[in-house]
Amino acid sequence: MPIGVIQITDRKKLLELLQELKRRDDYKYILLDVFFGQKGETSQDSALYATICSMDRIVVPCHSDEALADSSLIGKAGLADYTTTYKEGGFVKYPYMSDDGVSLPLRMYEHMTGRTIRKHWFIYTDGWRLVRKSIVLTFDINAKSAYNEDGEKVWHYLGADILGNEEENGLLYEIPELTKDKYIVIGALQGDDNHSTYIGSVSGTLINLNACFSLLHDHHVVSVTLVVIMFFAFFLLAYLTLARQDLRGLADDMTQKHNYRWRTRMMTLSALCSWVGYSLFLTILCILTYVFLGEVYEIFITSTMFYFLSLAVKYTDNFKKLSTIWKRKG
Repeated sequence: MPIGVIQITDRKKLLELLQELKRRDDYKYILLDVFFGQKGETSQDSALYATICSMDRIVVPCHSDEALADSSLIGKAGLADYTTTYKEGGFVKYPYMSDDGVSLPLRMYEHMTGRTIRKHWFIYTDGWRLVRKSIVLTFDINAKSAYNEDGEKVWHYLGADILGNEEENGLLYEIPELTKDKYIVIGALQGDDNHSTYIGSVSGTLINLNACFSLLHDHHVVSVTLVVIMFFAFFLLAYLTLARQDLRGLADDMTQKHNYRWRTRMMTLSALCSWVGYSLFLTILCILTYVFLGEVYEIFITSTMFYFLSLAVKYTDNFKKLSTIWKRKG
């Protein structure tokens, strides 16, 4: 684009697409990840905004630091603001709720399920279930390729593929069932809206889509199984820290208490624990919970807490030793 010109979605083509989708009304939901700000006005805007407001099962993004071009879109809008974790510079965690309002994926979730996330002081619930206000996305849907394993095109261009041109009709008119019971995602897969993640560069459109499916798949719900696993894991680490012991020491003690049948296994465990520290232990636990439970949690805060706990134990022991020395001198 020439310098000084703002690149925006072709509003004429977008209007034509939405009018046809409204006429069919056979889709599951539309994620229209196009921000309608106060820059880049076109002659189709009034008709486009009116069409969006008249449609069911559609959501558009808004931002906390920039107003929408038309206030009528507020009822269809959800926040599309992102955050990062303490140790990652790119996008990692998606906040479903903030002081500025409800996120775009949560707005979709509310429309599709009739449920929502509610805040009770520092606790968040979804009905009777305990949930997180933000989660680390697993990115079940990605756009590594525009084609699937069967060679079929997955991501289509709005004009050339979907609407066609003057010579021939596009897929929207050639395939009547193209949109039937489908989630329709409209947005840029490449460009300035891409974000760095642990699986590579991902567009904001796919981040929002993955965040919505994480809600639909109950990834925001606190798993009872995970809570039990975390309880025993943290109890073990706390016990070892307060008992002034490490993982290998615990394994050695268990080796002496078991009979010959179990001794070989416990010796193997002892050898393994000789190089597994607390941080590595938590990392391995994080990987296993992701593989077997599909749950992701951050180990940075947990590791930091156990570090300070070990420091407190260390300084307490040193203080006791100094006190004993002073008593002997006295």
